[in-house]
Amino acid sequence: MLLISVIIGVLIEALFPLEPVDDEFREESGSDEELNAIITELYRPLVQAMVIVTQHENSDEVRGRFFSVILALLDKMSAAMFSASVDEKRTELDRRDFLAEMLQMCRQMLARPPFSSTWRQMIITQNKTIHKALRFVMSAIQNYFSKENFSPDIWKEFMQTCITFVEQLRDVDEFMATDTERKLIKAATHDFRSMWFRLSPIEKLNYIPELVGPFLKVALLEDNESQLATIPVFFDMLQTEVSSNSERTFDQFATELITKLDLYIEQGQGTPTFQANFVKVFKSLCLPAKELWEEGGEELIDRVDRLLSHLFEYRQIREQNDSIENVMSRTIQLLRYYEEFGHHELYVSYVYKLYDLHILHSNELEAAKTLLRHTTMLTWSDDKLPDYLIRRGLNRHCATERQLKENLLLEAANLFDKGDLWEDAIRILKQLSVVYEEIIIDYVKLSNLTERISSLYRKIDKEERAHYYYYFVAFYGKGFPSYLDGHRFVFRSNRLERHVDFVQRIGEIFNLDPMGEPCPFEDSYDANPAIKGYYRHYNIRHFEYSRIEERRDTKWTRIDESNEVLRMWIVRRKLNTFESLPCELRCSEISNISEPILISPLQHSVEQMQRKNKELREMGKSIEHNTSISLKKLSGAIMGVVRAAVMGGIKNYEVYFTDECANICEAHEKALVMELSALIVEQVEILEYCIYIHSKHCVDESDKLIHGSLVDAYEEHKRYIEEGYGKTTSILPPGTSIRLSVHSNEDKERRHTEGESATGSSSTLKARAFNAMQMLTAPSSKRGSTTPLTVEKIPSVSRLSTDHNLSVPPISPSASLGRDSAISLSSIAMKIRKQANSSLDGIRIRKPSTSSLSSYVPPPLPPRPPTDV
Repeated sequence: MLLISVIIGVLIEALFPLEPVDDEFREESGSDEELNAIITELYRPLVQAMVIVTQHENSDEVRGRFFSVILALLDKMSAAMFSASVDEKRTELDRRDFLAEMLQMCRQMLARPPFSSTWRQMIITQNKTIHKALRFVMSAIQNYFSKENFSPDIWKEFMQTCITFVEQLRDVDEFMATDTERKLIKAATHDFRSMWFRLSPIEKLNYIPELVGPFLKVALLEDNESQLATIPVFFDMLQTEVSSNSERTFDQFATELITKLDLYIEQGQGTPTFQANFVKVFKSLCLPAKELWEEGGEELIDRVDRLLSHLFEYRQIREQNDSIENVMSRTIQLLRYYEEFGHHELYVSYVYKLYDLHILHSNELEAAKTLLRHTTMLTWSDDKLPDYLIRRGLNRHCATERQLKENLLLEAANLFDKGDLWEDAIRILKQLSVVYEEIIIDYVKLSNLTERISSLYRKIDKEERAHYYYYFVAFYGKGFPSYLDGHRFVFRSNRLERHVDFVQRIGEIFNLDPMGEPCPFEDSYDANPAIKGYYRHYNIRHFEYSRIEERRDTKWTRIDESNEVLRMWIVRRKLNTFESLPCELRCSEISNISEPILISPLQHSVEQMQRKNKELREMGKSIEHNTSISLKKLSGAIMGVVRAAVMGGIKNYEVYFTDECANICEAHEKALVMELSALIVEQVEILEYCIYIHSKHCVDESDKLIHGSLVDAYEEHKRYIEEGYGKTTSILPPGTSIRLSVHSNEDKERRHTEGESATGSSSTLKARAFNAMQMLTAPSSKRGSTTPLTVEKIPSVSRLSTDHNLSVPPISPSASLGRDSAISLSSIAMKIRKQANSSLDGIRIRKPSTSSLSSYVPPPLPPRPPTDV
């Protein structure tokens, strides 16, 4: 095959050269008679061979050779030569086969182009030649297969080939499309449009509704001229169907149009421009035909207009919006539309789309209610299911309506049971019990059902369930889409979701983290962090935001499903603005938003540790560079790590060093575990440096008291880390200490007493920590002016410290303690927890795990270069 194509190619090149020689084209040595002889003898065999090669040959080289030869012959062929080739065919069947072979070859060439998409000039030449061949075929069809010789098949083949040709041109990126290709689209569109209007009304019925979809693909092109040329074809189809039946209806056309619109727009085709053009053209054509306008024309235009609005909203919200509530809202809007106009296939399709969304987000009750919509369409007969259910895979492996209805009702009952709506589950099961008793006559199923109903009644009587709250929500403002602006709703909360959490979820505002240009000395620990701040917060046009997503069915939750850290994933997006901020305005329009980046719990834990270590190091360095900075922020940050009892602190990460975790970790994840271990040890070294900085700047007695508590808590924390993660090293200058060099006799005596307790858990240590926390919450305007605090009872301070990612939040001056005040520790802890909660972006603080992994031997730490202070 390859050799034949090569020989013919050499022959054509020798007789009719295409390549220039010495910047001049050679004169053709072949005559018209020779060209005509080659075309007559070789063209059809080449076309037939090309069809076979395309079906059985995967080599682009062989296909490319054949295509090149055929394109060369078509390029040389004139209309007269092609007409003569058709005339030479002796029978009508032979002519039809010849034209059909050409059309099939063109479609194969378009479907599987032998040339690389980067060969732009070759593809343009190919398209021009194919369009030339289509014009030849169109002329032959009009001459030989019209009127009494009308052949529905060859007309359909031609129009479908034209549509395939236009689709292939449409797939070219807009910025790469040439004027030649745009002209070819318009020319091909007008070709099949003119062929359609050459048909008689009776002949057109052969293609309704079959060609509605192919014509619609062309009408949805982002080309105004092509839309205006194609839309009248749909109106002509409507008129043809109306005039062909005594009821004067157009149900076939309307159903096919709506079905294909749903399919193509969801696939990303079409724009609101098509919607405007469709309404405009249809109204201009339908209004003069008053009878047709009144008999359903006006109603169809309104229906299609509404549908297109819903479909474009649905597509946009799926592509651009993170709000699952909005996606569900647009889904049920379409579901109700199809229910209203009796489009059962599309209605059921959107029922299951909505059901899948609810299942994905654990909305059991809503999923059950959605399934019940389909059960109302089914009977208890053994009739076969509609074909569309089987075709779309919605039959759930059932063959009859009875089987599917039973399956759906049982599934709905299970969902109601799971969602604690036991009364509705009982109602469904009672409906099934009548069927088992009177229709199916299956007493085994009936007995099992009765037992289950009994168990549900016991649940109602004995079990306590979590209730829901309902909220009135109204949306006002131009910032909302049209389907939200000015609308009011009643929302149902999640289980036990109170007002504050609900408002945070519904009215979520993403805090953006600026991503500045790289700082030249970002890795220099000696540089003042205040200098680095310029690069992080000014002249910024890159940002990112993250949101927390809870996932339960992952490999991490299989380690410990109750561990909240293992359920928390981060969905992160990056965005850019057109101008750097600050700019002439206080804002800048967003130019693009990235696809979501999924951060695993392990990776997030590593990032948290990196962020906290950097924060501590720079906080200490800032105070070292600027003595006017208050020590309370630093001491609060240190205490938040070494006394992180509320959120667990380092203990949250111990799960990553278990055997269960090691068994599921891949190579890159094991590297992250190693990095996390190194960061935990590094944090101890950074804490020591921060406490050292704190000791250098302690002036007031209140700061000294706080410092003593920090040192004691740090040493206890350090012992815990070294027992579990390995020996730490000091980054302090030689001969320095984190303890104060000058202490009162009382301080020395207290330290001696506390030193007798290796665990640091004596009541004296608790008292010191409690007094330190009170010092942290007191006003800092004048150091040294504080008065010793008196309390009636010293409670436990284990709940005062915060998560290692949170500094102890300041409390307003009104909460400071006077000389003779007695204060409850629980009130301070409550204030701290409340402020900490508000900064956690929706995460609820729960009781931390008390499990200890002290016996775990961590992996060896990766080598780290020595760090100078």
